[in-house]
Amino acid sequence: MVNIHHPHDKLFKAAFGKEIVTRDFLLSRLPADILAQIDLDTLQRENNSFLDSRLRPYYADAVFKVKTVSGDGYLFLLLEQQTKGDVFIPLRFLEYDVAIMRYEAEKQLKVQKNISEKQPAIFLPAIFNFLIYTGKEPWKYPTRLIDAFRAPQLLYRMFEENFCISLNQETTEHILKDGTASVAELILREGWRKDFCHLLADSQPLIKLINQSHYGEELMLYILNRDPHHVDEILKKIPNLDPTLEQNVMTALQRIEQQGIEKGIQKGIQKGIEKGIQKGIEKGLAQGRAKIKDLLKRGWISQAQAEQALKEL
Repeated sequence: MVNIHHPHDKLFKAAFGKEIVTRDFLLSRLPADILAQIDLDTLQRENNSFLDSRLRPYYADAVFKVKTVSGDGYLFLLLEQQTKGDVFIPLRFLEYDVAIMRYEAEKQLKVQKNISEKQPAIFLPAIFNFLIYTGKEPWKYPTRLIDAFRAPQLLYRMFEENFCISLNQETTEHILKDGTASVAELILREGWRKDFCHLLADSQPLIKLINQSHYGEELMLYILNRDPHHVDEILKKIPNLDPTLEQNVMTALQRIEQQGIEKGIQKGIQKGIEKGIQKGIEKGLAQGRAKIKDLLKRGWISQAQAEQALKEL
């Protein structure tokens, strides 16, 4: 009896690893409207291992790339063989797809960097996932990501909506509509300027929001951290700052300052230790060299022995 380790996997990869086999399979299995948009004569096998953003490897059984008939794009086809049911198949496919997209995007950015593109852009490929199940029992788990959602209509919205809120392009009036979130947005919007004296001088509504905020201490610490050279002036700009809040802020500032001092002291001690060790090593080496030269001078060792000893120091 021939004993083959993972026989299903080996046969699947041997067959579907060949373009001619996968081409026939796709001709039969892909919907006609998708077939009409791709050029199967350009079908080629791709690397089936990819790294995600955290360098975790993903291995698909077979991955192919094919160009569109228009010639201005391409898509990927991923084939995965499974002998057992797996409720996580939609997520596995998603992880594969994201890893492939990231891999392709990084290749594009590398090319654009080499040709000095001022504003790089990426174009992600469409990916069609095929699950080829060879188990005994009927497959009973969802394979499409949309089927794993209880509210699939929200999945479409997830891809359709654009919730990019560029604060530096928003007016203060518009941001103020965000209620208790608005003060954080306004402060974060101005964070890169590091000039909160000017901001606070012209904005009584902002001062009022800081005083009434549910996260006033964090706001003040952020402001003073970003603009540390005007602590007293900034505090004067907020005359009605809650006394408890002001005390908490000052206590926190003192704590941060003390931590900075202690960190500086520790860094200095460590640097001193390292410097001392280095000096000790240098002194030891100098003493070793002097001893070898003395032994050579006395004739107790040969020139060759002296040279070898110096190399080993």
